[in-house]
Amino acid sequence: MVLVHPHGVGTSVIPDTIEAMALDRVRRLRALVPHGPYVVAGYCVNAYVAFEMARLLIVQGEQVPAVIVIEARAPGGGEVGEEAAAYVTIDGKGQVRALAADDPSSDRHLRYVRAMRRYRGGACGSHLVLIRTHALDSSTCDADWRHLAASAEIHVIDGDHATIVTRVGELARVIRPVMARRGKAPHG
Repeated sequence: MVLVHPHGVGTSVIPDTIEAMALDRVRRLRALVPHGPYVVAGYCVNAYVAFEMARLLIVQGEQVPAVIVIEARAPGGGEVGEEAAAYVTIDGKGQVRALAADDPSSDRHLRYVRAMRRYRGGACGSHLVLIRTHALDSSTCDADWRHLAASAEIHVIDGDHATIVTRVGELARVIRPVMARRGKAPHG
């Protein structure tokens, strides 16, 4: 399994689109592991990147038996005029803070939000494993992801968007059987 790490960590540049992020990660992945099969996974924005990586790898003739999407709504694309929209975040103290590209943290967050809003996704021939919390609205999330994949399974675990990745034991209990069924040991 390959876990997709975010752009913008350290000195890496953040591409403007999910497609560009995925292409960059596919190039790096194939430099390390030239041929699959690959199982890719990502959390939040990197779930989109992992999903798009699977689509690219399949087009390149590789096998991607599973894509693991952790705590992400299905892609749907942004609205017209989204570039003018105002974005805010809530800090650790519960204070609302407007995001602007005038500090590195806000700039990184804005780039990710804009890329996610523009990403539309598309059909993927892989099996999709969606791992989400109860907090992520299931009424549309599950169905919207299901229609993009060849097959899908949904796992709901405790926590919220911020804590789901700290529930390592619960994530492992979901991911291990997926890896076993797909017949592939983790790459890293």
